[in-house]
Amino acid sequence: MDYPDGQEDAIPAELYSILRDVLQQLLDGQAITLVPEDTLLTSQQAAQLLNVSRPFLYKLIDQREISCFRVGTHRRLRLADVMALKQKRHEACGRALDALVELDEEEQSAASILKAI
Repeated sequence: MDYPDGQEDAIPAELYSILRDVLQQLLDGQAITLVPEDTLLTSQQAAQLLNVSRPFLYKLIDQREISCFRVGTHRRLRLADVMALKQKRHEACGRALDALVELDEEEQSAASILKAI
């Protein structure tokens, strides 16, 4: 990387890849927000990130799917924990979709066999 004062620095490949992705998002008109992983979220913010209702988030907390702590009477969740749960739920949805596709293929195969009989 060349700086205006003539200095040069090498950018690690991983950082370069991230910067490229960020720039592409900006070029596509997307907003970018950088937030430290240790950021604390309100239950409303966490629910919005997970695309669930607050009561459902409370159910996940009660089932120990995600941890929280109290600040006075308010619950706070760590961004890293919320993002980990989001990834876990995304992967579970992917597996469920794969299972549905497999089930559909089996059903179509069975139907074609029955037609042949």
